[in-house]
Amino acid sequence: MTTSTLTSASILAALVAVTTTTTARADEPKYGTVEQAAVCTKDCDYYSNWRETATPECKAEVDRRTKACLSDPNAKKSYDAWVKSYKDAKSDAKLQSFADSCDNDVKMEMESAMNRWEDICKKKKEDDAAKAKLESTEVPKASMHDAKIEAAIKKAWEDDTHGEYKTLKVVLGGWDDDYEKDAFGQITGRDMLATIVNKRADGSCWLHEELFLQHGHGMKFSGPFELRGAGSASDTEILCSKAEGKAGDAKAAEAKAAAPAKAKAPAKKK
Repeated sequence: MTTSTLTSASILAALVAVTTTTTARADEPKYGTVEQAAVCTKDCDYYSNWRETATPECKAEVDRRTKACLSDPNAKKSYDAWVKSYKDAKSDAKLQSFADSCDNDVKMEMESAMNRWEDICKKKKEDDAAKAKLESTEVPKASMHDAKIEAAIKKAWEDDTHGEYKTLKVVLGGWDDDYEKDAFGQITGRDMLATIVNKRADGSCWLHEELFLQHGHGMKFSGPFELRGAGSASDTEILCSKAEGKAGDAKAAEAKAAAPAKAKAPAKKK
């Protein structure tokens, strides 16, 4: 191997070492947190030209990190080793100053942090939306009341779920306008839209809305109900304070009515 080849190989090795070192430094959050890098993002994302269009808040964060890098003895040690590797390879390449190196490393670190922030930010938005939906969800108002139908639908639901959930209330949404018919156009059943307010084993409360079919012949309907299935079903979580509210208030009222009345204090003598 010639001297020229050895020199080229040494330079190549130095370049590989530099690239690896720089990448490692850029990927490590040395000078700030992922959350602090969020000042350079908008709607969870950042523009490819963020360095040129940075806001004052973003510039301040970059400056803060750059100063931290410049005062970091490990960063200076790594930079000096990098420069030495070029000198050892007798390279005449123009190298960055330590200040420029810190500026570049910090901005690469910022981009790495902003990429991670995107996932955190989107997850937070999803969680906030889910929380807002949960807090705004209410038990629907019944369009009709029929104790027999409510009891029959409750039984159908509990038979189908094998008593896995505790039924808090059945809310009737009304009969569907379209009847079930066979191939000859004969009416074979009707559907009742109902919401089952229920509580699960994990302590969460839900609204299960579904169509419940009652079989019939002509316009005569009778017998038990059966669940129509996933096509008409939906589940929405609700705060248990809302799901159990009325039931809890009723129980409290019953307990209060059943409690013995307190004896009145004797009147004071004049």
